[in-house]
Amino acid sequence: MAASPRIARRAAAAALGVFTVVLGLEAALRVGALFARPTRAPAADAEVAFFGDSHIFGLWVDQHEALPAQVEKLSARTPRPIRTRNAGTAGLPSWLVVDDALADLARSAPRALVVRAGVNNPATARPEERSWLDELRVVKLGRIVAARLRGTADQTAARLRPLEHGPPPPPSSELVRAATPGLRADLARLAAAAKPRSIPVVVVGYSRRQGLLPQLNQALRDAAAELGLRFVGTTAAEDAASAAGRLSEAYFSDGHPAALGYALEATLVIPALAEFGIGTPEGLPSAAELAPIWKPEPAAREPIAGTMEVVYDSELRGARGVRSVRVRSVPGARGRLVIGLAGKGFAYRDWWLPLDVETALAAGSVAPLEFVLSQDGCAEVDLPSALRERLPEDALVTALLLEPGDREVSHCFLPMLHLADGSRAADEYQPTPHRGAPPGR
Repeated sequence: MAASPRIARRAAAAALGVFTVVLGLEAALRVGALFARPTRAPAADAEVAFFGDSHIFGLWVDQHEALPAQVEKLSARTPRPIRTRNAGTAGLPSWLVVDDALADLARSAPRALVVRAGVNNPATARPEERSWLDELRVVKLGRIVAARLRGTADQTAARLRPLEHGPPPPPSSELVRAATPGLRADLARLAAAAKPRSIPVVVVGYSRRQGLLPQLNQALRDAAAELGLRFVGTTAAEDAASAAGRLSEAYFSDGHPAALGYALEATLVIPALAEFGIGTPEGLPSAAELAPIWKPEPAAREPIAGTMEVVYDSELRGARGVRSVRVRSVPGARGRLVIGLAGKGFAYRDWWLPLDVETALAAGSVAPLEFVLSQDGCAEVDLPSALRERLPEDALVTALLLEPGDREVSHCFLPMLHLADGSRAADEYQPTPHRGAPPGR
């Protein structure tokens, strides 16, 4: 009998601990969402308004590199430039994207709408199915994880496999059904509001780099055809990047376009808008013509300088004995560690990173190792034990830095170190400013 009170106290303490963790995670997700919202221009400032999720907003890229900006820049080469506005918001399902567009139409008169939505539908309950629990971002995160786990192991591997290795197998029918319910109804609401005002709607598909997206694209294509909307697929953009040997530079392995990918997609969107008298394809390069010659814009600022040091446990050595990484640089700067294996490399903003993109992204998704430098310019970033246990001996680490107060532009990587012994990697494994073609790796 004496053990019962102790068991009850332990159970209560465990429940309190779980509640605290969930509450902290919910707060972190809500704070993080604030940094994934674009600064929007006034409603009357554009001819074409772009609505959608992170694939319109431009996750992993700066706003001047996202699809709306690329359409505006490339159309400036033609006799009839197009002004655009980015009204995308990361994480929105199709019905909230349409809600945003309808609210915008109530106070503005764009000449056309460009929409890309649907990929986040599995993570959010539809309004008619929603309870108070569905407002919690922790619940949304759980739905995303559950949707991923419902796929087979082969499908999970296919999401990380470069497109050159062949198209991924289709996901489970359950996953497809979770992604597309109500998609046609959402687009129908938008069409019903736009057509009486003679505002054309262009629906843009997604990259094929995730197993789910080909089926989602088909749902978008079918809905657009039934509703008389213009559908633009991105197959030609991906094929052009692949033919030029720049697919990993054009698309991240999670399916989001990089700056090059958005530029290639813009060559497909502009002719679609021209069908409605907005802009012209005259003087516009095709995706196949642009892919080999495209160059990113020069960095607007000089990189930040800094140093790193690997700290080890006293009893362990090697990569798995790493306790933390010390970073020294500009006081108040924010940043995050990037961990991966040496590989063919990938472009990230204005930098070329000689890390295998899959391992780098996997490490980032498992443990986002973020930090803020103190007033003396120092930070020590602890590596979680779960991450340390899975580190290969040849893992490399670098740090991405942002200037104080900079919420968008990531523009500096510090020197790369071997986690096994803390030594600086050879020169060919250093992050380098990226201008145009990959630096010979």
